[in-house]
Amino acid sequence: MKFNQPLIPPKFDDPKQTERKGRMLLSLQELDVARDVVDIKFVSKNGEDTDKLEYYLSIEEWTENNLKLFVNFTNPGAVSNG
Repeated sequence: MKFNQPLIPPKFDDPKQTERKGRMLLSLQELDVARDVVDIKFVSKNGEDTDKLEYYLSIEEWTENNLKLFVNFTNPGAVSNG
């Protein structure tokens, strides 16, 4: 995704550092993307109900200029039908 202003990516903790400054992430895999970052609404071109689509989201890249998401559908055939 592209945005019209710079993003603020999360700061990651250095696992080798002994002194912590609050809670920081070790990696993007610690995020529950659908809960913590984005809410995605799928729309079908043929009007089929998309509420039953099951998927998992992960972040592949998060910089000031780009947010790259990976959407893994549990049943990709259901997506390609609509």
